[in-house]
Amino acid sequence: MSTILVDNLTGKTSAGDITVTSEGGAATQSLQQGLAKAWVSYKGTATNAVKDSLNISSVTDASTGRYLPQFSNSFNALDYLSQTTGNNADGPVAANDFDQMTTSSGDMRYKNSSFSTIDTKYAVQSFHGDLA
Repeated sequence: MSTILVDNLTGKTSAGDITVTSEGGAATQSLQQGLAKAWVSYKGTATNAVKDSLNISSVTDASTGRYLPQFSNSFNALDYLSQTTGNNADGPVAANDFDQMTTSSGDMRYKNSSFSTIDTKYAVQSFHGDLA
């Protein structure tokens, strides 16, 4: 087995174009397109706090069950993907309001099994798309 130690990867044909071959060798995927461009692990009850994150400068507690993560580096367009999950005493909770997302801010909303908006103990969200 070989080990490659590098600080930067640059595509040969185009600087941002790196292709990875699948485990079986039958398919390829763009490395850049397969990476999460931002994610956040957030504590949404009592003292709100970012537990860990990537490309998140801050999170605003906008209202009950609604948190707005601000991106350090904005997305290119509004067609990025957001995936949200969370957990509370009531069980798993999650929702997104795609109409409220911007290129510089995501929108996490949490509801219980009765679809009532609630603060969630643990909130996790990831974002996939093209950065500006």
